[in-house]
Amino acid sequence: MILRVRSRDWVRRLARNGGSKRAFSVLHNLRSAKPPMASERKSNNLWWNTGQTRLMMWGSSEHQLFQGPSEGGGGDASNDGGSAIHQLVKPGDIPKIPHVAAVPLSRRPLFPGIYYPMAIHDPELSRHLLKLNSQGIHYVGAFLRTDAGKVNHGGAEKEENGDSSTYLDVVRHGVRSLGEIEEFGMLAQINRIIKNPNDHTVQVLLLGHRRIKIEELTSLDPVASVKIEHIKEPKLKEPSDIIKAYSNELMSTIKEILKYSSVFKEQLQLFLSTVDLGDPGRLADVSAALTSAQPSELQKVVSAVDLEERMSLALVLLKKELELSKLQQEISQKVEEKVSENHRRFLLQEQLKNIKRELGLEKDDKEALITQFRDAISEKNVPEGAQKTIDDELSRLSSLEAASSEFNVTRNYLEWLTCLPWGVYSEENFEIARAQEILDRDHYGLEDVKNRILEFIAVGKLLGAVPQGKIVCLVGPPGVGKTSIGKSIADALSREFFRFSVGGLFDVAEIKGHRRTYVGAMPGKLIQCLKKTQTSNPVVMIDEIDKIGSGHRGDPSSALLEVLDPSQNGSFMDHYLDVPVDLSRVLFLCTANVTDTIPGPLADRMEFIRLSGYIMQEKLEIAKSYLAPTAMKESGLTAKDISIADNTFESLIRWYCREAGVRSLQKHIQMIFRKAALQLVRAQETKKSPSSSSSSS
Repeated sequence: MILRVRSRDWVRRLARNGGSKRAFSVLHNLRSAKPPMASERKSNNLWWNTGQTRLMMWGSSEHQLFQGPSEGGGGDASNDGGSAIHQLVKPGDIPKIPHVAAVPLSRRPLFPGIYYPMAIHDPELSRHLLKLNSQGIHYVGAFLRTDAGKVNHGGAEKEENGDSSTYLDVVRHGVRSLGEIEEFGMLAQINRIIKNPNDHTVQVLLLGHRRIKIEELTSLDPVASVKIEHIKEPKLKEPSDIIKAYSNELMSTIKEILKYSSVFKEQLQLFLSTVDLGDPGRLADVSAALTSAQPSELQKVVSAVDLEERMSLALVLLKKELELSKLQQEISQKVEEKVSENHRRFLLQEQLKNIKRELGLEKDDKEALITQFRDAISEKNVPEGAQKTIDDELSRLSSLEAASSEFNVTRNYLEWLTCLPWGVYSEENFEIARAQEILDRDHYGLEDVKNRILEFIAVGKLLGAVPQGKIVCLVGPPGVGKTSIGKSIADALSREFFRFSVGGLFDVAEIKGHRRTYVGAMPGKLIQCLKKTQTSNPVVMIDEIDKIGSGHRGDPSSALLEVLDPSQNGSFMDHYLDVPVDLSRVLFLCTANVTDTIPGPLADRMEFIRLSGYIMQEKLEIAKSYLAPTAMKESGLTAKDISIADNTFESLIRWYCREAGVRSLQKHIQMIFRKAALQLVRAQETKKSPSSSSSSS
């Protein structure tokens, strides 16, 4: 007898889906195969011969059912427990064995005529099956594990069977009690058994033959052995109308599944060509085995002795499989329609872009980006070195793919280069009267400071530009107006104002920028100042310069030496831009509370203007003219609601706010106005309450 086998992938796919196709293919070839010619035998890759059965492999594309060496090590296996292939027995010739060893199944139950591959990892069960094989006993009982059995041994079974890529049902533990397996099972023939030479595991190929029922547990040593009752299949001379109707409905349902399911199409076509329609029981069994139903649902079919009940259960499972196939096709169609629609939209958009590009109405994203960069610097007086860098980067950008990371880095670099105000300056105003008016409007007193600023502006008017090399540093206690007077200077000169604090600054990159090789790199504060103000001559106030720090990332005070040195800041080099930037037209103002902590080289480049503080009369005027009107406006009061006498301000300044600045005085005045607002609102609510109560009465 010759057994012809197809490819390995074909066998694995069949095993995962119940093995039905393998069963029919094997049986079909067993019936129709002819013994090979002598020339064919010479070209065969491998032969096994056991008794009267021969298994033959044709060509390099055909493989054995199980991969792995035989225990005997040769092509011919003897009956010593090694690899063996046994003769297929006709259903009528199956012996009625009273006792069998119980083999548990975890994935799905076994059906008659269906092959079931297994891997036995239990040492006792492996040795027992090899012993039975050597004794010529080739039949066992295959029973599906119950839920209790899966709980008792579920960890190991789930670990092995959880991978759907393997087609073997792995048995790590044998049966310990009858509660672990179902009552109805299948008498299975050990069609082939292979022992792994490296360990105690064996691979077994079972073939289902006949339904059996457990009567009692006879032994647990070395493995579970059970006494069984053989269930006789009903033989119908003339099937009833109900059986015929079930058979026709099963066949029509299978044909319907063929229209929707492409996965099982080959198996189902082979099923239709090989199943004997005159055997309703076999039709019901194989129909149920073809489905992807749950093991518990398939077990009901195995347990159904009555033919009508079995066919009814099989038909229900097939109907569920049909609905599942329809749902799968519907999902597949929706996905394909969505993909097709997106693909069609993409093609139309690309065609539209090409048409617009041909007509000159639109350019692609890269060309539009390059054009945008060129337009950004077309009206600017870009230095020669910066212009060469921009041209080189634009050429590089045009050769890069838009999806590459280098494209984004180059684009960000060009955005910073083209957004700077190259050669753009604010028109300065050197009118002394206007500057005096602005300074008096914003600040009271500070005559020394105002005179120094006016002198500075007067020299600039005579020279036609703000004098270079003068870095003004305002030194004084907190609250005397150092920062606000810097804003007044910018207003007096009609320049843009930018302020940043260096108090507690430890990273030199905040001044000179990061290298472009770092992720998230960006220029320093001075380049950010030029981008924000969009002018090359702003007023830049460096606040809290006496509190600048130093750490492992560099010394920011040393980096400021280049910024504040008139002989060097004409070609300031930022680490990110890496091109010279002219900062000589920038007016730098610094503020500090003390001069002791300012580094010596940095202090040599500054001209200190001290703001010692305000006297009593100056604080009184500031409170009356600046602080009180501002607090009144912020609290929502008017001059009719509140008025504060001069002696009140004097007492407040003399006894509560004696610091050099006016911050504490400002807080106390704001507190007075808030309390006044609270009293005013309470009085208004009290006035309304009697009138509302009288109207209600």
